[in-house]
This record gives sequence, structure tokens and C-alpha cells, in this order.
Amino acid sequence: MNTLEGLKTFRFDNEEMNSEYTEFASALELLTEGKESLALKNLKHLYKHTQDPSLLSSRAHLLFALYFARSDWNQLELLDLLEEHSIEKSNRIIAKTLS
Repeated sequence: MNTLEGLKTFRFDNEEMNSEYTEFASALELLTEGKESLALKNLKHLYKHTQDPSLLSSRAHLLFALYFARSDWNQLELLDLLEEHSIEKSNRIIAKTLS
């Protein structure tokens, strides 16, 4: 099963999740519904305000992938994702070169 299919069948309403996880799950749900712009807006806000290091990394990876796919180099720079060490260095180098 590919990742998108897994997300489509994932239960987003888990009562054990704290608010940061719930907000992240909401953004993922928006992505699976094809509401990429709204998901990006929410992920961007969450990335800037997260307290959980594991969520910070997950959000950084997702934002990087989405903005990279859109060729939105400006957003990658504004969010400082080109310097985010949790993102593979070769991907950051490619994005810097393309920007």
C-alpha cells in the first residue's frame, strides 16, 4: 500500500492524541481531501509554533516536499527549510540550486 492510500484509511479521530497531534492530523486529512492550499496554511502555522521536536521534523519534511513540488523556493527560504538539518542535505542543495 502506498503512503497516500494509507493516509486515506487512517483514523484521524484518535482520542489519545494531544492538540498538536490533532492539528497535524487535521492538516493531513485536508491533504487527503485535495485541499492542499489550506493544508499548507495550517502546516506552516503549526511548523512555526510547535513544541514537539518529532512533530517539528515531520512538519518540516512535509512542508519541504509540498513547496518543492510547487517550485515555491521563496516559501522554502522564508520558513528556513533550506537550512533545516532534519531534511536530507542533497535535497536542500537541489532546492537551493533551483531557487
